[in-house]
Amino acid sequence: EHLAKSTSRPILVLCYNKTLATKLASVMAAKGLQDKVHVATFHAWCVRQLDAYHAGKPVNDGDANAFFEACVERVIRSVDQKLIPSAQYDAVLVDEGHDFKPEWFKLVVQMIHPDSNSLLVLYDDAQSIYGDRKKPRFSFSSVGIQAQGRTTILKLNYRNTAEILAVARAFADNLLAPSDAEEDQAPTVLPMSAGRRGPKPLLVTLPTLKDEAAFLAERLAEANRLGTPWNDMAVVYRRYGIGKLLVDALAHKGIPFQWQQDRKGSFAPEHESVKLITMHSSKGLEFPLVCIPGIGAPARDGEDDRDEARLLYVAMTRATQELVMTHSD
Repeated sequence: EHLAKSTSRPILVLCYNKTLATKLASVMAAKGLQDKVHVATFHAWCVRQLDAYHAGKPVNDGDANAFFEACVERVIRSVDQKLIPSAQYDAVLVDEGHDFKPEWFKLVVQMIHPDSNSLLVLYDDAQSIYGDRKKPRFSFSSVGIQAQGRTTILKLNYRNTAEILAVARAFADNLLAPSDAEEDQAPTVLPMSAGRRGPKPLLVTLPTLKDEAAFLAERLAEANRLGTPWNDMAVVYRRYGIGKLLVDALAHKGIPFQWQQDRKGSFAPEHESVKLITMHSSKGLEFPLVCIPGIGAPARDGEDDRDEARLLYVAMTRATQELVMTHSD
């Protein structure tokens, strides 16, 4: 918002999470900055570049991952061939940098105009929930980013109360062991509480998942009766089947909601309703009241326990004030 007042070229905000991009874009639109500050997921931005400069899109045979990866490769090639211009933006912000691949950074760096050379990368290794974490860390200098002497480590956690952060850290403690890195790399940093206090998180055991859904629907309704707006509440879940049970329970109680996985409707962050979102899609978002059903459900074949713990850590730390979790025997 500050840079938009002083720059002549547009500003680009990139992230990985589609739901977060929708939220950030709505914030810019509310400030009337949508024409100056362009917000997109990295893959959506690549598709827009191919369209805007008529560079041609690869064939989409229904495999979304393969299609988007092919789009990235085509944009990289088109920039090299000068079909897509570089230096389009006066400033670039990369949120969720921990989910970006080295070649994505190399591409993004070329989009910054040399007159400003203004790049901000936000990176939290504790929230890295995509990709292969066995791969070695890359250095920022290897992708064209001058990080040495320009990094700041933000250790204080302002989003969560001390109580919520303590529980989240206990669930994912071994994942958050601090790891040092060269200044040109991104370390894992143990978050420290800023000292804000609130109610202790709840973990309620119920007979079945259906009972969990009914309990959480009643809890949300009660919070609204006591003055919490619907828009300040979210249900963050791991699997589609759990989300569907919550959809049914909320509908039964007449609670307004938006389901992120409902392909029929648009997902509008500003809409006055409870948000139902997957753990993956919750990253970067925050709500005063967060409910998480299905805690402790066994991992499926091929799912790594560390990955599941990271997801749960991300889900828990979406709550700024109150966290309610349920578990069934």
